[in-house]
This record gives sequence, structure tokens and C-alpha cells, in this order.
Amino acid sequence: MDSKLFFNKPWIEQRADPYVYRDNNGTYYFTASVPEYDRIVLRRADTLAGLRDAPEHEIWHCHESGPQSLHIWAPELHRVFGKWHIYYSGGDKDHPWRIRPYVLQCQGEDPIADPWIELGKMKPCKDDKFSFRAFSLDGTVFQCNGEFYYVWAEKVGVGKQISNLYIGKMKDAHTLATVQVLLTTPDYDWERYGFWVNEGPAVIKRNGKSFLTYSASDTGIHYCMGMLTADEDADLLVVNKPKGMVVHPSAGHTSGTLVNAVLYHCRDSLSGINGQLRPGIVHRIDMDTTGALIVCKNDASHAAIAEQIKAHSVTRRYRGIVQGCVKEDSGSVEGAIGRHPQDRKRMAINVKNGKPALTHYRVLERFAKHSYLEFELETGRTHQIRVHMSSIGHPLLGDTLYGHNASFKHLQGQTLHAMVIGFVHPSTGKYLEVEAPLPAYFTELLEKLRRMPNY
Repeated sequence: MDSKLFFNKPWIEQRADPYVYRDNNGTYYFTASVPEYDRIVLRRADTLAGLRDAPEHEIWHCHESGPQSLHIWAPELHRVFGKWHIYYSGGDKDHPWRIRPYVLQCQGEDPIADPWIELGKMKPCKDDKFSFRAFSLDGTVFQCNGEFYYVWAEKVGVGKQISNLYIGKMKDAHTLATVQVLLTTPDYDWERYGFWVNEGPAVIKRNGKSFLTYSASDTGIHYCMGMLTADEDADLLVVNKPKGMVVHPSAGHTSGTLVNAVLYHCRDSLSGINGQLRPGIVHRIDMDTTGALIVCKNDASHAAIAEQIKAHSVTRRYRGIVQGCVKEDSGSVEGAIGRHPQDRKRMAINVKNGKPALTHYRVLERFAKHSYLEFELETGRTHQIRVHMSSIGHPLLGDTLYGHNASFKHLQGQTLHAMVIGFVHPSTGKYLEVEAPLPAYFTELLEKLRRMPNY
């Protein structure tokens, strides 16, 4: 038997959705979907290459009828909560596409020789009214900071529907402890060929980071892969805030805020310096501004980051599209910012009562009537970029508070994205920068401007 494996040659044929688990003793296990989609099998070997010719053992067979009688797909072997479990999806002969996620549990220490029992369908937490109600599959499990998490794909909407990826913390091997949190939805063109799909999540952990890969688009020639990354950090996390989300609860915004989302993710592991309404929040960005935002998990990290913000040592670089063709390749706008004397909802250049503010800008691309800019802040005043750019005659595209929105009336607020945030880590003392990729609406708008010579 050839002990070498080659990435561009078949390894184990006729086995879709392959999954390999390496036990602590060095043993490798292999499972996958079989062509008949009617059973779950396991192989075991001392090496990856050895799995190719290892004997295959059927450990479970589908039901004769009803749920789990058809389309037994994508099994994965995991050792969680002290026992072996297999996570898989199954359908119903009477309802072929009523696909749902299920769990098996081994009753001994040998996943091949010992018996397995059904734990049934994955269960949402009691407050979750959405998870596992529709087409759901490709469940996987991973551990982070002592907690187990379940990630899966589930379809939403009507018609052809959209397949998103969701995550929830686990209470036990087949029950979630938290309501679902949306991880990713197919925003980009490469995720939307044929069907709008994110599915097949898989997690790898290395050097303090978690990498989650997933599949996108329909299963033809356009089927491709994307990847999410996250730092496994006990002190803080950096989130990529979407457009339209308020950072913390306030009058008129009691739910659906960033704080609500991170509370579900972190539970009690957030700093309390800013009180119950703003746990973990050390700085803010506007509701319709997207991008990187630091959330602190304990009071020590909160105090350290807050001190850096106060000292103006945090790197903050933004991307934005402004109205008009900016003549200079780069420049700076300096002007104290305070409340507008007549309109309390607005900020303004206010020499008498404002606080010092300095914004640097650099032109990345020019269009006929608009410019694509990078901004770097020396200070962090409320609405700073919006006020400064409006003051020199180049308000942000979509910003109806400080400009106008005649060209693109469909925009939801200003076209501004917090691209990079850099700071000294409160525990390691090392400087790091985190980059939040441009959202889909932003990249699509840039492409539209490139195609429209009059804009």
C-alpha cells in the first residue's frame, strides 16, 4: 500500500462529505456519506493513508419510514461531553427534503465495537423559535475556551430560499444553551451561483485562532469555499458590525443591538464598567457605519483599551465614498467638533464649545462625481468623519444628516466602513491590527461607480 497521499489524487472514492477525527492516542477515524445515503459507517487506522484500505463498519442504519429514513448525509464523529457522538442529517421518505440534524451516542469507549443509541433531533434552547424548523444540515461541533459550540446550515425565506450558517453554545450533546446567532449569509457573487448558499462548515484551530471554512453556491462548477477567522481571546473580541445595527440599547432600540448579540455569545463574560446596558462596550460606531469594533470581556481589558483610546493611540482606519471629486491626493481636516447650536441631533465644527478633532484622508480612487477615500483618525469624536468631510464640501455618499442623497436613493445611511483597528493587547503587550473586510453593499457600489461614467 502506498503510504503517501497526494492532494490532487483520489484518496477514498465514492465517499462524499468526508470527515476525519484524530483521537488523543493518535488513532484516525473516517466517516462519510455513502452513495445509497442509507447508513453511517466508520473506519479506523493508525495513519491517514491507512484509512483508504481500512475495513468499513456499519454502526447505524436508516429507519424504514418516517424521519431518518432517507438522505442520510454528512456524518461527523466527535468526542464531546465525555462520550463519542455522531452528528448527521436525515430526511423522510414521505417528505424527501424535510432534512433535519440528528445525533447518535456511543455507549462505550470503542466507537466501532460498542453499541450506539439515537439521541434524536438536535434541540434548540427554550427561547429559540427558529432553529431546526426548516431544511437544516451539515452540523459540526468545536470547543473554545472550555465551551462546546454547534454550527449548522439552515434555509430561510421563500421560493428558492437562502442557506445561512448559524452557531449556538451547547448545553449537552444534542441541546443548545443559547438561541441561534447568524454567522454568515451569502452576500457575495461567488456565493450566489444557482442558489444562494453557505453550508458545510468545518472548524480548525491553530495558534490561538479558529478557522471556519464553508461551501458556497450550487454544487456545480461554481461550488467554492469561503473562510471565517476568529481569535480565541479571553480578554476581548473584535466584531464586524453590520449596517443598521445600533451598538447598545437606547430609547427606540431595546432589542436587535450589538450588545444583545454579544450577550448571547459571551453570556457573563463581558466587562461591567459601563453598566448593564453597555456590557463590554468600550467605543462605538454609528448605526449605519459598518466595521471593526472592540468588545471587552473583563474590566481589566476594558480599562486598558479605554486608556489607549483616551491617549489617541488606537489606530482607526476607515473607508468611505464621498460626493464630489476630491482634488488633492491626500490631506487633513482639523476642526473642533461639538453639538450643533440649533439642531441637537447633529454635530458641527464648534470652535467655542467643541473638542479638538483631526482627520487625515487619502484618495484611493476617483469617479466622475464621487471619490473613494481612506480615512485615519487622530481623535474619535462623534460623527467626526461625517462632519469633517461635509465641512470641506465632500459629504459621505448616503449621509442625509450632513449632505444629500440624490444620486443613490436606495442607500441606508452613510457609505462608511471601519476597516482597520489597531491596539496594544491588554495581556500580551503586543500591538495587533484587525481588518474587517468591506461589506457586500460597499463593493457592489464601487463596481457600479466604475461602470457608470456619469457618476
